[in-house]
Amino acid sequence: MRGLGIHPIRTGTAAVKVPFMTRHGGPVASRLRIFTSKAFTPPFPILSWLIEHDEGDILIDAGMSESCLAPDYLRSLGRVDAWVATHLCRFDMAPGDGLGPQLRRIRPRGTDGLRVAMTHLHLDHIGGLSDLPGVPVLVNRAEWQRPFGAPKPLLAAMTPDCFEFKATDTVPGFDAWYPLTREGDLFAIPAPGHTKNHCAIVLKRAGVTVLFAGDAVYDQGQLSRLEIAGAHVSARLALDTMQRMHRFIQAEPTVVLPSHDADAERRLNAAETFRH
Repeated sequence: MRGLGIHPIRTGTAAVKVPFMTRHGGPVASRLRIFTSKAFTPPFPILSWLIEHDEGDILIDAGMSESCLAPDYLRSLGRVDAWVATHLCRFDMAPGDGLGPQLRRIRPRGTDGLRVAMTHLHLDHIGGLSDLPGVPVLVNRAEWQRPFGAPKPLLAAMTPDCFEFKATDTVPGFDAWYPLTREGDLFAIPAPGHTKNHCAIVLKRAGVTVLFAGDAVYDQGQLSRLEIAGAHVSARLALDTMQRMHRFIQAEPTVVLPSHDADAERRLNAAETFRH
């Protein structure tokens, strides 16, 4: 939404096994359903978000690079990660839709003065970092130290600036935060569940609050229904995060933007806040 200085960047699409989306049973049964299912979801977007800011522009997550179109790209991730990426997920991208080309179209000065803030370290969130050499990358320290499901070759290429959450009583529903700007209008909050140290990011601007949910939920409907995704590492943490998000949203009207929500860009453009 240009009025808020937020630019959505759609770096291709992903489809996943249907049981990824909704958890049934315990962790073992849920994973078995994912591995044995033959049905895939319709493709959904892989979204990053560029935020214009007086203190320096910030990109939330890096999506995918056009290099993922290369035939040997997934194999280069290692046997296990390549198997997961090819058997449980299906990625697609048109030429020119990688992070680098799109960022150059939106931001003519390229990566000058840019920072990246990560919600977590999965392939479809860090793949585009290869298009951003030398750009500072912010990751919460616990996620960096204990990544879950992150491709090791891509992590080996990263030297992030790690931060630690601080106690706060100023964020409804949450007891910790990390300000990403001196002004404090952009900050990270712990939102575990998808990974054990996943985080979300909040922007407050021009009377509008925007919650960049990452993969805490795959779409806004899951948050509304308190629906736990099958791919989350912890159902308990995921439910607690969604309940905290509900308390946050009840305290102040909020536009909710998950990273894979096909309706997220429309809601951003309309400044449409979450409704139960």
